[in-house]
Formats: sequence, C-alpha cells, structure tokens
Amino acid sequence: MNNRNHNFGLKIPSLLFIGALLILIIFTSRTPPFGDSYVYAHRITTLELTAIHCGYCILGAGFHFLLRPFGTDPVLSLNILSILLGSLSVVCMYLFSYQLTGDPILSIVASMLLLFNGTFWMYAEYAEVYVPQLFFVLLSILAIVRLKPAAAALCFMAAITITPSSVLVLPAAIYLIFLKKYNRRQILSFLLPVTAFILFLCLLDLPRAFRLMKWPIRSPVTFFDYFSYFALFREIISRVAMVYGKSFNIMLLAAAAGFVLFFKGARRIWYLMLALILPFGVYILNIGLFSGDHMIISLIAVAFCASYGLVRIIRRLSYGKKTGYAAALSLIAVYALISHHLLIGHAAERSKELEKVVEKVSVTMKKDGVLISDFNVGTAIWYLEGEEINQYLLTGRPQLYLRKWDGGYEDPMKGLQGKFWINRVFFPDSVMNIKGFAELLEGRTIYVAGDIYRMPKLQALILPGKVIERKKKDYPGVKEVGEYFERRYNASVIYYPIVEYRYYYLYRLLIRESGTRTPCSGEKP
Repeated sequence: MNNRNHNFGLKIPSLLFIGALLILIIFTSRTPPFGDSYVYAHRITTLELTAIHCGYCILGAGFHFLLRPFGTDPVLSLNILSILLGSLSVVCMYLFSYQLTGDPILSIVASMLLLFNGTFWMYAEYAEVYVPQLFFVLLSILAIVRLKPAAAALCFMAAITITPSSVLVLPAAIYLIFLKKYNRRQILSFLLPVTAFILFLCLLDLPRAFRLMKWPIRSPVTFFDYFSYFALFREIISRVAMVYGKSFNIMLLAAAAGFVLFFKGARRIWYLMLALILPFGVYILNIGLFSGDHMIISLIAVAFCASYGLVRIIRRLSYGKKTGYAAALSLIAVYALISHHLLIGHAAERSKELEKVVEKVSVTMKKDGVLISDFNVGTAIWYLEGEEINQYLLTGRPQLYLRKWDGGYEDPMKGLQGKFWINRVFFPDSVMNIKGFAELLEGRTIYVAGDIYRMPKLQALILPGKVIERKKKDYPGVKEVGEYFERRYNASVIYYPIVEYRYYYLYRLLIRESGTRTPCSGEKP
C-alpha cells in the first residue's frame, strides 16, 4: 500500500464537493418518503433523545438552530444536513482512495461511483441517519490512514452515537492501524477512548443496553411461511444481491473484477475490503437488516473495488487517455441513469404523491376519524398535518401512549377523543385488546392508507418471476382491516376510495351494522 502523506491539492476535492452538492440539490425533494425522517424532525425540536440515534439528533438540533433564522423547518434542516454531509462524503471517498492508491483518476472514479450509487444518492437527499453515519466513518478511517489516531477516535465515537452499527467498522479500523504500522502510543490513542466510550454507553444503563442489543435480534423463522435452511440461504443471497445489484447495477461487474484483481496483485487492500464487508454478516441474526440503508458503510469497499476494476480494464483496452476518459464517463453516466431509474426517480415521485395524500387527508378526514396505516405513510401524514406532538401518537402507537400516560387527562382515553392513527403492525392485536379501546372506535370513521409497491420496469425485466410475485402487494391492509371490523361488529363494510395514486392509496371504510340501511351503488358514504 502506497504511503501518501504529502498535502492534497484543493482543486479536485473542491470540484467534487461542488459537483456533488449541485447534483444532490437538483434531485432532492422537500418531503421525505421515509417515516423515520419525521420522527427525527420531531426529536430535534423536542429533544426527546434515544440511545440509538442520540448523536444524530444532537447534531441535527444544532444544525437546525443555525438554519432556523433563515426560515427552514426541522425536516428541511435535516435534508440540508444530509446533502451537505453527503457531498463531504464524496470528497472523503476521493481522499481515502488516493491515500490507498496514489492514483487521482481511480480516486475520482471511486468518489463518483459512491455519489451515483442508488442507495447513497437516495439517502443523501433526505433526513436520515445513514449518510451522516457514513461520513463520520469515512472521516475516521481517513484519519487513521493520515496517522491521526485521536481525530480518528473522535470521529468513530461520533459515528457510533449516530448509529450503533458503526462498531462493525472496528475490524477494518484495527487492520488499517496494523497496515500503517502504528506504534504503541498511537494504537492506545485510538483504542483506549473508543473502548472506554463503548463501555461508558453500556454501563450508563446496563439493563437498557442489553435490551437494545437484544431488540433487533429476530429468529430467521419469522421471515418465512415455510422455513428451511435452503430457503434461508436463498433469502440471504437474494437480499444481498438486491443491496449491491440494485444500487451498483452495471458497476457490480466492475466491482467483482476489482475484487479479483486486488486478490491477485494487492492482497493487503483485498483484506481491507473484506474487513469492511464481512462484519455485516452479523445481520444473520436479523436478515431483515440485509438492506441498503443498514449496509451503507460496506458501499465504501464495493465502490473502491468497482473503481479499481473499471480503471484497470479501461486502461488495458483503450488506445489513449481521451478514449479511456470517454469510455469511463460514458459508463458512469449509464450507471447514474440506471440508479435514477431504480431508486432516485421513484423516491421523488413518492415525495410528490405523499404531499397530495397529506392534502387529501387534511380536507377529507373527520375530526374524530381514525387512520390505520403503515409506518412511513402514517407518520408522514401526522407530522405534516401538525396533528400531534406526542411521540407515541406521532408514530401510531396509541397503546404506548396509554401505557405511558403522563396524567394530562383524568382519563387517558380522553386524549384519544380526537383523530389519531394506528400503525397497522399493531392492529388489531396490540390495540384492540386494551380495555375500552374497542368501544372508543365505535361510531367513528375509519380510514386506511398505505404504500403500493411498484417495481420499476427495468428491475422487473432482470428479476425472476417469483421475486416479482412475492414483492407485489396492491393495497395491503384494506381488506384485512375491513374483514376485522365485519367480524368484530357483525357488520358490513363499504370501501370508499379517496386516493388511488401510483404509489399510495387512501380508503374510507363505511361500517354498517347488521339491519341498518347500506348505501346503494353510487351513493357516497
């Protein structure tokens, strides 16, 4: 591995930062399609911090404090934070690649492959924790390469407070320390504060720490109707293939080539790439975590391998620099267009439709209406409507609101007299078994909203039919909710569509008990 300790010129990093910033600004949308974005926006204004993402909330609160005089709302402030740190991550990727190879062209390609990676690109435009986490991880490993262990430890600890899964980078960090031949003092300058910080977080509230460690663990059986080890293996392979195949698309071939070339000619870097990827195999404890957002750190290794493979192949095939540059730019352009088709364009369309759904809800939903929805749609509607400041009602968990009632009412049920929403995950089992809750819904108008999975045509062409059939879910929950009320109240249910967009739906359920008149065809409920 080359040693690159001379000063970097500012020209290339500055151009990469400005270019990335402009691209992310151009393609971003004001309304994130992720429910978590609104939870974070709520937390930075109320400072209701949680152990898992406390660093992100503190960072976001400080950033919003700086931007608030310019008229930004919490969601917009967090969007801008993601865009800014995403642009800086692109620069860090260039600097890290240059430190490893000393090749400016390869390093520029690596930074561009990260920028146009579908997963990174999407999360760099919205209020989410994953890109800020990636930025501090990149900053930490860059500081290790630059022989700055104290700065590396500080950035690593910041990454852990943003998302605890950052600890999975520790093997790669230790391997880099070995490669750079740190002395004992330098090793302790990094490991002592990091270890002490992790122990401090655990010992601060040990029972809660163990609960948080246990919380994401899910038995593989829960992900299958009919479990078998072959089905488990196939599911893991398909999820990992979707993570890297969907986000890297055509560049996945270049990544495979680069991985092989590193093995043949640069074994130390090959081991480093493995150290960045393999720790995420711990997600076998919850295969639902095999997704692009939770594995975003591993994109560093795949983007680096792809840049190495692409540059090496083009240099071997091309007849001159101009031809090579043209070929590389053409392939990156195609890569960016496919990423936009598979992820970015759909996220932007979802954002626009979500705004329309919120507008429809504000006009049509009655003051005592009850909405049953999935997490992303329900949380977005409730936050953008400005209906609720209580964190449990914001996220559709009235059962936790009742359990953790703060005494604001003599009867906690009075807090649910107005409109509220229920996360469909908790309906009916978690909420309808609460004493008095079923009576609370009697005579009230029920609304059902959610997300319609729409697979991009290009993705449908390259995926097997079984995957398409398994992924396609039209109007999930509407029929199930209606059938529950039919059984519960011995009633008939009329389904009245309010919104049927490409990605979202909103239905009103008219529940008529037996013996009452039901509307005839064409009569509006």
